[in-house]
This record gives sequence, structure tokens and C-alpha cells, in this order.
Amino acid sequence: MSRRLAMIAGLVVLAVSANAASEGQSSSPLRLGDPAPSFDGGHWIQGTPIERPTPDVVTVVSFFATDNVGLFESITEHHQLTREFGESVAVVGVSIGSGEGGIPIGDLAEGIDELDYPLLEDTGDAILVRRWLVPAGVEELPVSFVFGKDGRLAWFGEPWRGMFDVVASVGADRFDVAAFRRARLDTEATADVLFEDLAPAVLAEDWRRVAKLAGELAVLDRQFRTSMTLLRYVALIHARRPESAARYGEDVMKRHHGDPAFLNEFAWTIVDPETELDSSDRDLVLATRAAERAAALTERRRDYVLDTLARCQFELGEVDLAVETQSEAVEVSVLRREELSEVLDAYRAAAGEER
Repeated sequence: MSRRLAMIAGLVVLAVSANAASEGQSSSPLRLGDPAPSFDGGHWIQGTPIERPTPDVVTVVSFFATDNVGLFESITEHHQLTREFGESVAVVGVSIGSGEGGIPIGDLAEGIDELDYPLLEDTGDAILVRRWLVPAGVEELPVSFVFGKDGRLAWFGEPWRGMFDVVASVGADRFDVAAFRRARLDTEATADVLFEDLAPAVLAEDWRRVAKLAGELAVLDRQFRTSMTLLRYVALIHARRPESAARYGEDVMKRHHGDPAFLNEFAWTIVDPETELDSSDRDLVLATRAAERAAALTERRRDYVLDTLARCQFELGEVDLAVETQSEAVEVSVLRREELSEVLDAYRAAAGEER
């Protein structure tokens, strides 16, 4: 299992354990309609420090880690918010850290022009994670919180999943928070039951059961869609159901045809050098198609997408093409050139050996 999927599986178990441990405790959840938590304790990187989201305007708070897949798409989405809505919308970015292979937040702020809104970083004791993400039940990043002009939470979710429409509706006082809250509570109750069943199935490596439950979670709510879709695909392979995995892979390609962040992650899940999938189980053609589509959607301007595509080409034996694509990744990269150059050197060495 790749590090990404191992992390997902670990989160499933930890989330269930945390829910059980928290029963009877008094920590308050963060629900729709609640006032915004404080930013106190965070370290401001840029912009004017504030205690809470700005009153009288719609405020969007974006949480991310600098090693997140989809980070640059998230930054672009929030930059476009500021351009689209001007001073009627305030955006605040919150980094919870760089993680393994991540980019220091200071370097990120200096290297990405679109990251032009106020930005702060969580502290070593994760005070903002504990104050914002844990009470909201958030388990995946990036995530955005939208607060109305009254300073109360109206919506939260992945930034590319309808955030623009929500911000426009909230700004025009047309968003029905109560209806959205009822739907969210129903979804959370169903998800809790499914996760409680999923955790023991993961631990027991009951892959048929994992595939079934992950599939239900993937369609239940958008916040689970990426992680549970990937988990279901790999679980079908581990369950020795190659035909089902192939059909599901094709269905995934169709449903996510316009989502470069997902397509890139889907491709990487298949070709990740650290994956536990046998080489005979890896559908390299499918992975390459997903990576090529992601590269086209991002106009071949995202280094991590080109890096994934080059890996697919390399695994397919198209070493010279992998060298060309990885060279592109190095050229467009702002902050990861050294890391990507090391991979390029490996591909060039392999190409030389072939000759």
C-alpha cells in the first residue's frame, strides 16, 4: 500500500478510535451556524494579523499542508475569489505545516504569486488544528471554511467543490444554512456507522469488505470522495478482483474527467514506487491516461503532475519520453527543482544504459 493509502487507512482507524475516546468529553464541535474560532496562537507570515474572520464581509479560511496534493489548485481557487469578489470577500490561508516532502511556508509564500492573501502558520502544538479542524471533524486537506457576514459558519469542504457558488450565495444572503446543516448532520451520522465498520475491515485486510464500504463512503459525501475512491480501487485489486478493478478504474476516469488533482493522485497511486501492488496488478496504461489528462487540464504547468506523468512513462518503458517530461517538470518548477532534478538524473542514467 502506498504511503498515501497507508495514511488513509491509518486515519480510518484513528478517527474511529478518537470518536470512541471523545465520548462523554466536553469539547465543543464546530457546527454550521457557529461563530468562527479564533486565530490566536498562529504565527502570521504575511498580511495584517486578525483575531477572527472579518465582520460584514464573507470570509473564507483555507487550511492546507504544503505537501497536499491539489495545493496549487487550492491556492489558485482562493486567489480567484479575491479577484472575482474584491473587497466583499476576505481570504485567509492557514498552513498546518510542511510534512514529509513539503515546502516551508515562507518559501511557498515567496515563490507563488497567487498566494497574495493573509497567511498564518499553525504552531508546533497544533493549536489551530485542535481549535478548527478537530471540532469540525475534518480529516482531509485542503479544506475551506466559509463564514457569512455575521461571522457564523455557513459551509466547509474542498475548495473546488462548489465553493464559488456558496460564496456568491452567502454574499447575497441567499444561502440556506439550516437546510445545509440538516443534510450535513444526516451525512455525518451515516459516515460514522460506515467508518466504524471500515476500521476493523482495514485492520483485518478484509479487502472485499473494505472495497464495499469505501465505495459507499466515496459516494456519500464529497469530503470522502478522493480518499475512499482510491482506497476502493486498491482494495479491489488486493481482493483479487481485477475485472472489477478495471471497470471501476474506467468509471473513475469518466467521473473525474475534468479534475486534474484527482486524476494526478489516481495515476500516482498506481505507479508510486512504494506501492505494495504487484507489478502485474498495476494498470500502467490507465495510470498514463489519467496523468496525461491531468497534464492537459493544467496546461503542463504543474511540476507534480508532469512528475507523475514522467513516472508513468518510465514504468511503461518509454524512458526517453520520461526524460523529456521530467525535464519539463524541472523547467516549470518554482520550489522543487532539486528534488525533481534528482529524478531526472535517474531517468537519464536509465536511458543511457538502454543505449
